[in-house]
Amino acid sequence: MKRTMTCQIGIRGFDAQRWHVLASCFGDYTLYQTWNYVQCVTRAEGSDCVPAVVTCGEEPIAAALSRVRRIPGLGTGLAYVNGGPLWWTGNGAVENLPDVLRSLYDAFVEREGLVLRLGIHGPCEVAMQAVAVGMSETGFAPSETDHRPRTVILDLTLSPSELRAGLKKKWRQHLSKVEKMGLPIRAATDVALLDQLIAMYRPMQKEKDFSGSMNLEVLRQTQLDLPEPLKLRVIMAYNADGVPVSGHASSHLGRIGQSILAATTNEGYELQAGYAVWWETILAAKADGMQLYDVGGIDPATNPGGYQFKSGLGGCECQATRAFEAPARGLRHNIVLSTEKLYRWLRNLCRRAGRLT
Repeated sequence: MKRTMTCQIGIRGFDAQRWHVLASCFGDYTLYQTWNYVQCVTRAEGSDCVPAVVTCGEEPIAAALSRVRRIPGLGTGLAYVNGGPLWWTGNGAVENLPDVLRSLYDAFVEREGLVLRLGIHGPCEVAMQAVAVGMSETGFAPSETDHRPRTVILDLTLSPSELRAGLKKKWRQHLSKVEKMGLPIRAATDVALLDQLIAMYRPMQKEKDFSGSMNLEVLRQTQLDLPEPLKLRVIMAYNADGVPVSGHASSHLGRIGQSILAATTNEGYELQAGYAVWWETILAAKADGMQLYDVGGIDPATNPGGYQFKSGLGGCECQATRAFEAPARGLRHNIVLSTEKLYRWLRNLCRRAGRLT
């Protein structure tokens, strides 16, 4: 017998703790679906944080924190769920997915008249294939903002020795070399270490002339706001004089560790410090109980160096988080997308002028 699912949105009474208890039920829980992160983003961009829960009877089947921005006077707008909905429970999750998506569509598009964009996350290639099938069955299509990235997923159920043996030969050689150098490495969750990483990231961002999708001030404020168990794990390597040369911040929630921000100075590249930092990151994620680790986007065409580095970790290459979209009816979809393009243009202009981080 087919089970009936319902979606409630804008539920009153949620706070960070109550949301975390619910979100922790899902293996694909990430930083981007924490209450603190979404609240920081919505304050920065002037949107509203709208929680949504899909239930079957009394059982939560999926959950999402959406960022909703309405166009005044037009009765429409955009609802964006970054890293959601959370849906991966392992038991029957794939079979439930089409009904979950229909429920979200009914709530946001049919009832609220919004364009619904889902930056949905899956823990493996099989999960992402299920996402794609579920999306096509329910009328979603890849968003114009989707650049179809790929990623590398590491299996952290392996032992440390097995993980090390799985590294590609050159990666393992570089790691052994930098370990013999004995670079000081520090791991912590305090914001001071994140500040060191951000300070390294900004010059790299300017040198390579990319704005990036991450608002660094939002990331910093999120780290301050998150309770200790949810904070980013930051690992930093230093040269002999105690100057930071390479760093990495990752999120360890649900069952999937996730790379959030990484940077290396020119000296760090010469010292090959990134190999030590990433290896320590993988071990820390495993120690925190993560079963998988998502190293972030790879693109052999536009960033061959980054691709070579990340693929050297020996994981499985698969489709990364993708953005799918369900359009509002009539002309409202075109109005929303045109308004969004204007907003993005102005935001990027401000970022390049140094007004936004």
